[in-house]
Amino acid sequence: MSDPQDLEPLARYLYDPSRYGAKYLRISLETKAIRDFVNNLVEKVKITTEERAKRLRGIPTRLQKAQESIEFFEELRQRSPRLGLITTAIQQAMDVAYSEEIMTYIKPVLDWVAFIGDIELSEGRLPSSFVYRRILRRPNISPFGPNIPLPKINDALHIAETEHRAIVVLEATSVKEEGIEQFLTFIKSLPELGPSYHVISKKTQFSSRFIYDLVPAAVSAWISIRSTIECVPEYILDYFIAALRYLEEQEWRTSIVLSAIALESLLAEMFEEEFQKIAPDIPLGALKDEIVANFKSNKKSSPFPDEISECVNGTNQARIAAVHRGGRQLSVKDATEALQGAVKFAIWHFFVRR
Repeated sequence: MSDPQDLEPLARYLYDPSRYGAKYLRISLETKAIRDFVNNLVEKVKITTEERAKRLRGIPTRLQKAQESIEFFEELRQRSPRLGLITTAIQQAMDVAYSEEIMTYIKPVLDWVAFIGDIELSEGRLPSSFVYRRILRRPNISPFGPNIPLPKINDALHIAETEHRAIVVLEATSVKEEGIEQFLTFIKSLPELGPSYHVISKKTQFSSRFIYDLVPAAVSAWISIRSTIECVPEYILDYFIAALRYLEEQEWRTSIVLSAIALESLLAEMFEEEFQKIAPDIPLGALKDEIVANFKSNKKSSPFPDEISECVNGTNQARIAAVHRGGRQLSVKDATEALQGAVKFAIWHFFVRR
């Protein structure tokens, strides 16, 4: 049996988040800086679009589209200055305007998106707007979170944003120090925002609020790394992917059930490996008890360490609550803990137990 401390960073974190904690960064940004970034981008887009409109006077449909884009950007200026506004403005800019000045201005955001999307960009000249549009349209890639898997560096980021009157406060957590350092470097590189940021706190957090917020991003990264793909069956990873998707869509019950099915499938595999017979078609908790009973009858030691037995029980309790709709109200915490419990069992089964 391997020592969990010898696991790769993502697996080690997901095996026991409370033990290892999350790297934590709390910073503030001036809302004026966000608005200035968007306003400056809007002005650059307007200049480019108006110049283009002059060349399109003989093409009414394309001229109308150029005018509509200007109206959209004017409306964009009035929105609440949250970081998502920057993403919206850049996506729209990529659709309607292209100039070297615009591309240079927004390049820090696009480079960050390329980094978190693990997309290689050639050094030197600016890529075409088509390349950046393709990057920005990739699913599950958002430069400001909330969940950012970073499998390339065996890390993950969770970013929470709170808006106040004059500032926006960001709380970033990551598995390793590298994740929050990369994010801070990105913030520093942004026009207008870079000079306005202020680091409030930087440390390791062990509070459950922070360590479990990071779990979805960490699971998303873990299922994408080579060692996981090599060792964990694809159908189990598919259950985790689906559980993550329903978690993101706030469908807590469905997410919990999918995590429980993944864990039940792993228990069935363990049963069949140990006893060379087909696993009984019984619920998760009963299947665990059946394995324990068979180990005892064969005079073997307990099949599960206490911490693994607890994670099976925890996911099973969440499953029971999910399938009995008359029970308690479920939450994101229930779904996240059920997912983490199922992933912990998978890590134990494929990387620690063997």
